[in-house]
Amino acid sequence: MPRPTRRQFLRSLPGIACLNEFAAETAALSSPESFDVCVAGTGPAGMILACRLVEGGMSTVLLEGGHDGYRLASAEGQPETNTFDLSAERPSYPIERTRFQGPGGTSNLWDGGCARLQPVDFTPANSYAETPWPIRYAEIERYYEAAEHELLVCGGASTRYSPPRSAPYSRPPFQPSAVQKLIDTLGQAGVAAEYNPLSSSHGEEGLRVARSHLPRFRASSRATYLPGHKVTRVVMGTGGQVDYLEVMAAGQRKPVRAACYVLATGGIESPRLLLLSRSPRFPRGIGNDHGLVGRYFTEHLAVDLGAARLGRPWTSAAAGAISWQFYEEFKAMGLAGVVLEFGVERPSLIRVSAVLEMKPAASNHVWLDERRKDGYGLPPAAVSLAISVAERRTLERLREVATALIARLGTPEPPRERGLAWCHHHMGTCRMGDDVRTSVVDRTLRVHGVSNLYVAGSAPFVTAGAGGPTLLMAALSLRLADHLREAAGGRPAARRAR
Repeated sequence: MPRPTRRQFLRSLPGIACLNEFAAETAALSSPESFDVCVAGTGPAGMILACRLVEGGMSTVLLEGGHDGYRLASAEGQPETNTFDLSAERPSYPIERTRFQGPGGTSNLWDGGCARLQPVDFTPANSYAETPWPIRYAEIERYYEAAEHELLVCGGASTRYSPPRSAPYSRPPFQPSAVQKLIDTLGQAGVAAEYNPLSSSHGEEGLRVARSHLPRFRASSRATYLPGHKVTRVVMGTGGQVDYLEVMAAGQRKPVRAACYVLATGGIESPRLLLLSRSPRFPRGIGNDHGLVGRYFTEHLAVDLGAARLGRPWTSAAAGAISWQFYEEFKAMGLAGVVLEFGVERPSLIRVSAVLEMKPAASNHVWLDERRKDGYGLPPAAVSLAISVAERRTLERLREVATALIARLGTPEPPRERGLAWCHHHMGTCRMGDDVRTSVVDRTLRVHGVSNLYVAGSAPFVTAGAGGPTLLMAALSLRLADHLREAAGGRPAARRAR
């Protein structure tokens, strides 16, 4: 049977039903304060936040711009943008390969790494923070623990160099015997190593929140989930409040209204939306009075440091471990924080690598490329990113440490030819702080100057540390959920969502 055309479908009974449903949905979405909270973005930050909100009694609409398998750049015609000023050690950074738009966001690309930041990262003693985080490790630690439960994190015993914990991991690590053998071997070479904490479910590294959290969200009577609703602008009303989010859905532009709004669309898209949302009150974009939206874009660098071939058969089982041993030593020298990583590639060969943070710099930033247009007729995001002298000094010292360490382990083998790569972690573009002159959002993640707009995810990070961003993103979302419930003061939900 031939497939009906779009016009034939719309004239059919199912088509008429779809149009009636769309009209009813549009009317509900545009009514004043249809929901307590509108969350834009279904990655780990947005999904975990939305789940906690509905479970706390708040009616919540969750917006997703894409559909299953829908990648942001290729679907919207965003060009590959390479606006870099790097030397020969220059990994490329095509935007379309670093993001995923669809249910679950970049959790669909995630390898599951769930290391915490160190307490020093949150203090003024952190030489990589021009302005310190407005919160301290002790304040976020209980949310770290809750986030580990949300993300099903497996881990083992800590060392004296590890980020402090108030309780052990609730889930044991995979392949404990193989990993413990690697840890023991590293210990004989003077390295204090531990299990790499990983999120995992059903044997798969990296929890896919579209599978783990979206059904949980949709099970609530206070939840409304809207895929295919792409946020294109934040529209301000009177009195310093957002009036509505402008979205594109089924080729139509429409408003979505709520009492408050959370952008959880990632470290590139969230600043882009703020910059696109110009108004008489914010002629340079929302929250951009001091020109900081999109600034301080921060990444992680991964570097291969070589390998050690052991003089005896070791094991055929794959195993991996990490070490925080040199983190505070490097920080005390004014260098980046580093985490060493060790992996058994084949029997008797241990590969050594590291992840290091970048020093936040205003010159590294997300900006609107007014020369181009995306599929919605809007300027796409572009990224300016460069490795600085600070990273090069860290790499130099790191290679010295690794050379000595590998020699103690066994016969050295050289690093891979392409030994330096980006981790594709987008952070710092809407940084958190108490001073409106040096930050975009406050300690509660609320945008300065706007009473009902928040930014979740990794965009508010002040520094990156050397651990992946997902665990801290989840912890900050849990903290934001508590704040929004407390701010609501127990008032009734605006409406019972469908």
